[in-house]
Amino acid sequence: MTQEERVKLCLQCRFKKFDVNKGLLCNKTGQVADFEDECANFWHESHYSKKEADIQPIQSGHLKTLFVFAFTIVAEILLVASLALTKTYNDLLLAGLGAVFANGLIYIAILTGKKWAKNLLTIITGFVVFGGLLFMAISSMYFNVSPNLILKLVAAIVICSIILYYINFNKSFLKFFSFQHKKK
Repeated sequence: MTQEERVKLCLQCRFKKFDVNKGLLCNKTGQVADFEDECANFWHESHYSKKEADIQPIQSGHLKTLFVFAFTIVAEILLVASLALTKTYNDLLLAGLGAVFANGLIYIAILTGKKWAKNLLTIITGFVVFGGLLFMAISSMYFNVSPNLILKLVAAIVICSIILYYINFNKSFLKFFSFQHKKK
């Protein structure tokens, strides 16, 4: 293979780089092309999209996802802290701490593109939303439940509703998650 043929191939490679003194180099090896029939480091440019239009929605979705997950973790911690301040719901306090820890692990799995984690979070948040609404309806009719507990339950339902909507219907999250899931 002639040097001219190598240069033509290198011009189509993702790993090309230009040096003012040496000319066209391989970004992986830092050397001028010296392969015979094919380059072991060759990766065609068409397999790698650097278009801003492709990258921007994914980066935006990633940042929004980090914000929403951080917001919900902080809200959950504040909710659990409010249980600790009342000192009447010690059993709920342990369950709340466990839920915050589990949600953190699930969020990390979602950020790495794990579909099972997204499905699990959908089931858990759906259960909290619908189970919480059902509990509030039944307890308000038949039991004398503390308004303080009902207020905390409403806060938990709102947090879970935000997550339920976000991971299933938000377009920027879905683009980001789809990209993460395809990377595997």
